[in-house]
Amino acid sequence: MWNKKTIFWLGLSLTFSLIYSTMALKQAFSGQYVIQDDARLHVFWMRRFLDPELFPHDLIADYFQFLAPWGYQTFYKIFALIGVDPVVLSKILPGCLGLFITFYGFLITIKLLPIPLAGFISTLMLNQNIWMKDDLASGTPRAFFYPLFLAFLYYLLQGSWWLCLLTIALQGAFYPSTSLISVGILMLRLFDWQGNQVRLSRNSKDYLFCAASLGVLILFLLPDLLEPANFGEIFTAAQAKEMPEWRTGGRVPFFHTYHQLLGLCDKYSGPLPTEWCSLMSQYTPKYVLLPPQIWLSILLPIFRQFPSRFPLTQKISQKIIILPQVIFVSLGLFILAHWVLFKLYLPQRYTEHTLRIVVALAGGIALTIIINTVLRWSMQNRQNYRYRQILGVGLTLLLMATMISYPYFLRMRKYPFPRSAYIINDKESLYQFLTVQPKDTLIATLADEGDNIPSFTQRSVLMTKEYISPFYPRYVNETRQRISDLLNAQYSPDISQAKNFIQQYGIDFWLIENSAFTSEYIKHNKWLHQFQPAASNADAVLKKDIKPALARFLNRCSVWKDESLVLLKTSCILNDRD
Repeated sequence: MWNKKTIFWLGLSLTFSLIYSTMALKQAFSGQYVIQDDARLHVFWMRRFLDPELFPHDLIADYFQFLAPWGYQTFYKIFALIGVDPVVLSKILPGCLGLFITFYGFLITIKLLPIPLAGFISTLMLNQNIWMKDDLASGTPRAFFYPLFLAFLYYLLQGSWWLCLLTIALQGAFYPSTSLISVGILMLRLFDWQGNQVRLSRNSKDYLFCAASLGVLILFLLPDLLEPANFGEIFTAAQAKEMPEWRTGGRVPFFHTYHQLLGLCDKYSGPLPTEWCSLMSQYTPKYVLLPPQIWLSILLPIFRQFPSRFPLTQKISQKIIILPQVIFVSLGLFILAHWVLFKLYLPQRYTEHTLRIVVALAGGIALTIIINTVLRWSMQNRQNYRYRQILGVGLTLLLMATMISYPYFLRMRKYPFPRSAYIINDKESLYQFLTVQPKDTLIATLADEGDNIPSFTQRSVLMTKEYISPFYPRYVNETRQRISDLLNAQYSPDISQAKNFIQQYGIDFWLIENSAFTSEYIKHNKWLHQFQPAASNADAVLKKDIKPALARFLNRCSVWKDESLVLLKTSCILNDRD
């Protein structure tokens, strides 16, 4: 297996993985105040591992720590013990995980088709697929899906049962939905399709292995299952349908396309990866899907029906059945997740990752078959041999060049590649000011800038748009109460309401946008509309040109300001005797 050709193509595959991750790494370290979008939720609170005094009695930090799988927490905590900042680790981690993804993806491909070129093409497509979405760049639990699932598939094809069980255990500890897919695949493989008949396996080892995997799954999910329900039981579908957070304009707009026929790419309820639909050209029909390996993967089963025309298909292993098995189980869990909404979290999580993997592996094999067929055609007949040879080599080089340069075409269409979703901010003086404040400082704000404050200053915010999460009752109720109270206090003509709010929550600073007291403010911030009647009351005050009491403190109590924001010290407001 490990000959010079294999090592060369594996090395080239790893090189492209490093190129893509380096491009993302350059963005990650392009400034002092840069953080990945989802890391603002799932990583910021881990700085508690470095300093236990950070985020004291912080509802937001407590909630996202509650959500984090225990293996994921432990991984970051181990590095924190040796002084590695979790946010820095979350930026470095994607590149390391990308190498594991490439390594296992390459090994799986040459298990299915023992041609090193196929391993290179498949892993190149896989890396392009993954970096078209910010899952890997986030360093959050879902970034671990790809290396752990690919490792499971490889060890399954290899017949390494103990390593299979180990990967299932790690999946349960880092991203539990992965382990459900893996165990589902093992259960499906108990059935043997022979012609039109389905038979159960007669090998007792298959049943023992399946039982062992179920045991491992349960064992490693127990820490999460037995954790006290500090935030209540997750909402049911019936309850969620009545909540504005789950409808259009809400934090998780699950139901806005739920009953539409073509909601295939819906971010939360559809089975397809969202970027497959967002890559469409303005000149193509609405549901034409890209990237191109999707169509290549569809060609693979067609090629296998014509082995005389595509002779390389004869070298494809029977183990290729693993790819449709992955799709079958993923779709089954997707349907089940809809049926028991939201007990298995969001349905799309069971299909989007596996589809990216399967179309890349199958597409890479299909393109290898095409290249092989073209080259064989160019050398088959002595008539016009030189012409055929030039044409065959030219077509092969064109296919390879097109595949390698695909990210460039994405950028031409203004689709960012790699898609890392890093937040780069320029409010350096604000962050520096807040960072030197006491560690129990609490900031109230309706501004979008509040989403960045915990990550860039290690200081708490009362509640902001980014931290709204509509899954658990206690957190939802507290979120609604806090933002409603903040709206009422910020727009009340009576300063006593603002003072009572400050004292009730222990607010130290109040960050306000300069446009906050204009008549269009509530209208333009549509996310506030779900907090009724507070949002309507605030809008009514602004439209009637009634001056909110807080407006007169914008200059008097300001401790920091720029062209868009002003930071008020609340002790100044409380000491006001007017």
